[in-house]
Amino acid sequence: MGMLIGGGWSRQLVAGLVWLLGAWTGSAVAADACRPVFSNGLQTHDAGEIIFQWGGRLQGNPSPVLESPKVQNAWGSFSCGTQNCEASGVAAASLGGLIWPSNVTQHDFKQDYLTSGEIGGSEIRHFRTVELGSGASLEFNSRHRSYYIERLSLAYGSRVTLAPGRYWVGQLDMATDSRIEVAGGSAQLFVGRSLALPFQAKINGAGAPEVLQLIVSGDLIQSTSSVVNAVAYADGEYRSAFSSSLTGSLSARRADIAGGASI
Repeated sequence: MGMLIGGGWSRQLVAGLVWLLGAWTGSAVAADACRPVFSNGLQTHDAGEIIFQWGGRLQGNPSPVLESPKVQNAWGSFSCGTQNCEASGVAAASLGGLIWPSNVTQHDFKQDYLTSGEIGGSEIRHFRTVELGSGASLEFNSRHRSYYIERLSLAYGSRVTLAPGRYWVGQLDMATDSRIEVAGGSAQLFVGRSLALPFQAKINGAGAPEVLQLIVSGDLIQSTSSVVNAVAYADGEYRSAFSSSLTGSLSARRADIAGGASI
């Protein structure tokens, strides 16, 4: 089952949305200023549509009307509780282009198989690669409020814990059952390319969605049983798979909610 869970529109979640708008710069923000970027648990920007496969659903949303030019529902399967979601006919605003900071560095970091460690305790916060072996655990030190990583790679069963702050990751590779968690406050995770979560991978899987803002410059793809809890924005498409879930809010250029998936 794929689910997109849009309930719990708390003050903290709204605050996360406000921050997200402030963190993004680009001409499209001004052009779309009369329309919100986030108004529901699920919306699409530009000309994209929302497709609910049979059994895919949006849960806990305040309204069945979604900011999107088109919503396609599967026959015989309600997508919004006891009714079908429907399109407002107008897309949500786009955040526009992201100004990506430069990261010129030769620093590499590796956390070996089944070991635990910390990164960022020194003055270094720019990295070319950060790599975790299978079963490894790595915590980011709260000394720095921002980190810059060209490539972050998590092997099977590994775990990364983010301290409060902003993380610019050019490429994020996650393996089966790998996890990214947030501890001690809120974090913003920017990903410079498409992001694919494999089987049982989790981003903020046990945390409240308002503590993580996830911004993906490409597509956001969830495989079976993967979990995302965040205020999430994908410049490209969003695609889910059976039994995947996203809790919080999502805006993408186009969204395909798989059977048995939820938001």
